[in-house]
Amino acid sequence: MTPDETLLPSVIPEVPKCLQIRSVTKGLISFTESQTLQQYRKAAHVFIWAPWEGQSIFGVYKAAVLMHVRFDGTFGFAGGIIDEGEDLLDGLHRELEGRNCMGF
Repeated sequence: MTPDETLLPSVIPEVPKCLQIRSVTKGLISFTESQTLQQYRKAAHVFIWAPWEGQSIFGVYKAAVLMHVRFDGTFGFAGGIIDEGEDLLDGLHRELEGRNCMGF
């Protein structure tokens, strides 16, 4: 087992129906299987959240989620394209520092 595989859940969760409405879902594969797909560029994104209870004009909230406006005007999670030969976590770290002005 590679170090990257220890960070992933052993079972790939099903994509909730509410997330399939505006996106094309062809299916999920494991990280190990994704490494065999050499003809595709690799990308990584991260979901960052923190408990944060309060109230706003939109209602009661219980958490804060880091998202940004994408090039197409929709919201998305931080991340981006991983360079050829770059380690997945190093690439994600680079994307988080560069695109979101976050120092980790």
